[in-house]
This record gives sequence, structure tokens and C-alpha cells, in this order.
Amino acid sequence: MAEGAAAPTAQPGQPARPATPEYKWRTFPVYLAFWLGAFIGLELGIIAGVSDNSNLQLILFAGTAMFLGFGMSRLVSMWLMRKNWLKPKPKPKQR
Repeated sequence: MAEGAAAPTAQPGQPARPATPEYKWRTFPVYLAFWLGAFIGLELGIIAGVSDNSNLQLILFAGTAMFLGFGMSRLVSMWLMRKNWLKPKPKPKQR
């Protein structure tokens, strides 16, 4: 809900609607879903032959593949930590 907006009130005789939960959009699942969707959409657009500009396609492909790769590397590193094949780095000591 926007700031300063009043919550909807229920009319007499009607049940009150539950409040919509606040969703945190700046999270890893949202990041990964966005870039996976962008990558799949780009690939389907290239297959369908939407654009003839190969330079633009190459730049978009490299960009989406890079951001998707960052997300996939996070998934793999977390999986390796759960298997105890990779140890997390200790935090540096404060002086």
C-alpha cells in the first residue's frame, strides 16, 4: 500500500478483507526470477527472429547471461556451503 493511503474499510454486513502483506522486492529470489525470465525471453526472441540486429542481440545476450550467471553462482556457492565442501570466509576483525 502507498504511504499516506487510507486502509480500505469494510461496508456494514460484508466481511473485512485481510491486509495485503508487504513483499520485499529486493531479495535474491526476485533477482534470479527476473534475470531468468529476461534470458529465456531474449532467447525465444532470437529464435523467433524478431530482430535482425546481431550486435544488439549479442550485447543483450552477454548482459543477461552475466547477471543470470551471478545469480547461479550464488546458488552453487550456497549449495557447496551446505555440503561443507566450501567454508565461508571469516569476517575481518574490527580494529
